Amino acid sequence: MKKVLFGIVGLVLLLAAAVLVGPGLIDWNAYKAEIAAQAKAATGRDLTIDGDIRITVLPAPALVASDVGFANIESASAPEMIRLKSLEIRIAPGPLLGGQIEVETIRLVEPKIELEVLADGRRNWDFTIRDEASPAAAATATDPAGAKPAGTPATPAPEQETAPASAPSVRLDSFVIVNGSLVYRDAKGGTVERIDGINAEIAAASLSGPFDSAGRLVARGYPLTYEVSIGQIIHGRTVPFSLNLGLATDETKAQVAGTLVSLTEVPKFKGTVKAEGKQLAAFARAAAGAGPLPGFLAQPFSVEGAVVASAAGAEVKDLVIGLGDVKATGSVSAKLDKTPDITVQLGINRIDLDKWLAMPPARAPAPKSTGSAKGSGKTTPSPAKTKTKTGDGGAAQPAPFALPADINASLKLAAEVVTYRGEVIRQARLNAELAGGEVTISQLSTQLPGGSDVAVFGVIAADKGQPRFDGEAEISVSNLRAILGWLGTDLPRIPSGRLRRLTLAGKITATPEQLQATDLDLQVDSSRLTGGLTVALQGRPSFGADVVLDRINLDAYLPPEAAPTTEAKPAKAPAASGDAKKSPATKTSTAAEDARDAMAGWRLLQAFDANLKAHIKTLVFHQTSIKDVVFDGTLFDDKLEIRRASIAKLAGASALISGTLAGLGGIPELKNLQFEGGGRDLTRLFAMAGIEPPVPPKNLGTVAIKGRADGPLYKPVLDLSLRAAEARVGLKGTVALLPPRLDVSLTARHKDLPRLMRALGIDYRPAKRLGGLDIATNLKGDPSLLFFSDLKGTVGPVTLDGKATVGLDRPRPWFTADLNTGDIV
Repeated sequence: MKKVLFGIVGLVLLLAAAVLVGPGLIDWNAYKAEIAAQAKAATGRDLTIDGDIRITVLPAPALVASDVGFANIESASAPEMIRLKSLEIRIAPGPLLGGQIEVETIRLVEPKIELEVLADGRRNWDFTIRDEASPAAAATATDPAGAKPAGTPATPAPEQETAPASAPSVRLDSFVIVNGSLVYRDAKGGTVERIDGINAEIAAASLSGPFDSAGRLVARGYPLTYEVSIGQIIHGRTVPFSLNLGLATDETKAQVAGTLVSLTEVPKFKGTVKAEGKQLAAFARAAAGAGPLPGFLAQPFSVEGAVVASAAGAEVKDLVIGLGDVKATGSVSAKLDKTPDITVQLGINRIDLDKWLAMPPARAPAPKSTGSAKGSGKTTPSPAKTKTKTGDGGAAQPAPFALPADINASLKLAAEVVTYRGEVIRQARLNAELAGGEVTISQLSTQLPGGSDVAVFGVIAADKGQPRFDGEAEISVSNLRAILGWLGTDLPRIPSGRLRRLTLAGKITATPEQLQATDLDLQVDSSRLTGGLTVALQGRPSFGADVVLDRINLDAYLPPEAAPTTEAKPAKAPAASGDAKKSPATKTSTAAEDARDAMAGWRLLQAFDANLKAHIKTLVFHQTSIKDVVFDGTLFDDKLEIRRASIAKLAGASALISGTLAGLGGIPELKNLQFEGGGRDLTRLFAMAGIEPPVPPKNLGTVAIKGRADGPLYKPVLDLSLRAAEARVGLKGTVALLPPRLDVSLTARHKDLPRLMRALGIDYRPAKRLGGLDIATNLKGDPSLLFFSDLKGTVGPVTLDGKATVGLDRPRPWFTADLNTGDIV
């Protein structure tokens, strides 16, 4: 009997040894092909095990495999969906004897996972395989809904679908990921997201919970930590849930805590959300890769609210957002229908912009470089950058601007008090809606200091890949002086009764390239301006305007001491000409240099381009009413083209100018500058200019001047004619301004010499009719000395020729003449 007992014991020990030691003696690498075939049959993908496979029972059941790869789907960016350096699974032997499965460890070392949505919509994590050989698959292929012909008895559900009541419990003590990485690619959306440095541990008391996990990872170059806890599922319907996230670089923390309910029906989350951090700028960089940020974003921030969320939408009530000492309250809701609908309402009590703007620029820590996805063959682009495309020239072009057409949203934002430049802006309001790919601004308004109201409304849409705003603006200011002073404008000494009231209304069209205002109606005090304005917003500053000003009284805006005087200022005496033998070339060079310095003010016109049409109906200056002042011209490419510059009525006179002024960067040059002007009685014009003429202007009768100028502005070539006192004077030649000098031909004609002399103030009445005046001469000289050569013509009945010199360089004018005359009766 003892021999039999010993034999049985020996057999049991031998079997136990075979079970416990045998698996370790088997070369499992010989079964790689069979394992790969089973994986292929189950998933349709190739499984490769390039390393060793080892299975042991002692001291605990364990499976270890190294260098494991799992193939990707066809046309994917990476050849493999998963690559593991090693996989280790260990099971506690003790609980197995009691019918429990306790997984001591699942350890993944350096897992590389590629998740991808292809352009055709396929997802590489979809393992659906149709087994055409099976009757079930054939039935499904014939009838996707699984319907059977009428009269066919229902097939009872397989018994294995119902878990037996005695199914063993499963416990997971530790699921560890060591230095893993995850890459998500969406070919449709053109996005690539990458998470590196994943080090995490997961534990589960049973398949129904509770579950706990903690770890760290690097997303978008920023290190994050997390802790998540999921409680035990209660009655298969409810489970408590909490999640803590942290941004290691800035101590930013977020917490979500609450309960998941109705798990078997429509799952819903109810709980709270909290987030806080030392610096909002760091969070903005981590979330969106933002570039340079303003200083006020470097302040501590916090977010808190009560959340209710489900697959149908979400709502955040009692929302409180803090940034520094500023608090905003409101709510956010989202309905996830076929067209999602998002509503945001926020109210802010007070913002101190002066404090915010005084803060130094935010300095958020730079993200860590994460390299590129293994096996992709491409470097993962920074998610902070906008998707770009390269044209023929190779330069990256920004992505076209577009607003989502498949989402609706509305925003209501209100700030009761905003402090700026020491004053208070009240009741700032913004109401905007997004629908159909357009943003409608129904209200953008505020009350500025000085009793001012500003309101803007309109639509923002995409136009040829660029944002475009079409709307209207209304501004009403009851104390313009207070507003200008608040904005830091240095006002001249304007009388206190002026710059008081301003109203502005008009239509606005704005794009990144230009700002256009049409139907403008601007009223300042008693003056009203109407028309349109266009301003370029890129490259060289430029604008275009077509405006009409009904009336402006300049006298009312000038300080008393700055009003123009009636006394003419004496002309400054010219400098001594120096050595008369000085070479003409030297003089021309000096004059050009002086002219270039004197004309430096014209260079200001090089700084911008303009196309201006302006009409002032009435301009009051020096108690004189000037009617219909018109300018129509273009400033472009270092050239001013004057199509029309005219005054219809100025103290009984009128004027008209047209032509071109080129070379504004150096010495401006006149090209075909034509001018004309005159009037019936210039008495008021001379009085307005403060000039005391040697002859009473009324004696001159109708005065008209017409001419043309070409050449450098400081030394133009003139061709003009003057009609005054019934005489006609013609002048052709060069009139230099720097230094003053004449070189012209001069003609003068009048049909009645005595009448001309009386008009000039000489009471001469001859006994007989003398006839007229007709003389011609060449005139050269400067303001101190004039030379008349080739002087010839007739004075009354007398002919004459010769030359003369007139000197104005002495206290008493002097002249010399060498004349030959005909008979003098």
